[in-house]
Amino acid sequence: MKTTILMLLTLWVSLPIPSLWCQSAAPEVYAAAQGVELLQVERGWQVRSLAKGLDTSMPLQGGDVVVKVGGRDTATLGPLSICYLLSEAAIRSLPVTVRRQSREVELRLPGAGAGDGGPTLAEFLQRYGIGAQIVSRKDPPGSFINEILPGGPAAKTGLQKGDELIAVDGQQVSALPLAEAVQLLVTQQPAIAHLRVRREGRVLDVEVQRVPTSQLYGSPRPPLEQVPLQRRGDRAPAFELPDLTGKTHSLDEFRGRWVLLNFWGTWCAPCREEIAYVMNWVKEFGAKLVVLGLDVNDKREELQAFLRELALPYEVLIAGDLHDPVPAAYYVYGVPTNVIVGPDGSVLYVQVGFGPGSPLGFHLRRLIAGTDPQL
Repeated sequence: MKTTILMLLTLWVSLPIPSLWCQSAAPEVYAAAQGVELLQVERGWQVRSLAKGLDTSMPLQGGDVVVKVGGRDTATLGPLSICYLLSEAAIRSLPVTVRRQSREVELRLPGAGAGDGGPTLAEFLQRYGIGAQIVSRKDPPGSFINEILPGGPAAKTGLQKGDELIAVDGQQVSALPLAEAVQLLVTQQPAIAHLRVRREGRVLDVEVQRVPTSQLYGSPRPPLEQVPLQRRGDRAPAFELPDLTGKTHSLDEFRGRWVLLNFWGTWCAPCREEIAYVMNWVKEFGAKLVVLGLDVNDKREELQAFLRELALPYEVLIAGDLHDPVPAAYYVYGVPTNVIVGPDGSVLYVQVGFGPGSPLGFHLRRLIAGTDPQL
């Protein structure tokens, strides 16, 4: 659910952003989440652009300086944490304080699904579900269970990650868009869900008792005040992760070079779309750029099959699930998430989501080439 929401919320606009940085000056630090691109300034984070497709109820305006989110002062925060706080503000309906034309204004960001015909988070928590995340895949085509909440109805019934969803309560889902297939699992009443799934060539009929989604998702995050936030100037969190051969790679081994950390999954449609762009950047920047594809929420055999079909010209490392240490250290709650790390280990750009007109390529050229290219 978190992954789907974040992917759907992010649409990017191709706007050139002036850059005053040259090789002898410190690079400007940017972040982009919830369809908002921000520049790190002395007092906080300044809104530089809003995505074209963004909900018209978004109260932020270009030039606003975000000074507080949920009561947390943003002037001392790095790009990883401002992205995290903006996402939390939308999901938890936290107050966002901005400085606008010499005065402070308190705002609320549109909640998940607000303005696009989907439920707000509060509405979602009043419904009944089975505690499973459903994703759409092209190869093979269909809707598949991607993640199961421990202790939820789906887990207790024995449903497994990778099960293909064929029908819900007798209605075939193969031809349905993902959003409609997911809605079949959510009801206003605690009714039993009659599912037909395909697992390793076998068709299984399963009955699952729906429970209130507030019971499943009501407190998925720790209290905000208990989350350690990245401070301005903090280096990118260190990690060591294996590739499919078992060889371990660390972020530290690439110190002195530009690094793009690309959190992704084979099950994620925007991630697959993004791959073509990443491959072009590998070719464009050559030895100047190291790309590490940090795969999340995939079975090993699924990742192996994907890479047999499409050999990627960069290292792919296994990062586990979204709640595992490395994604958690980078506040990754949805994919794709991209992080540009400078030669000295500084986090210089963070972007949650990807779509046409994404500013990611712009920022790679701005930083690596030290120029102000036009997208």
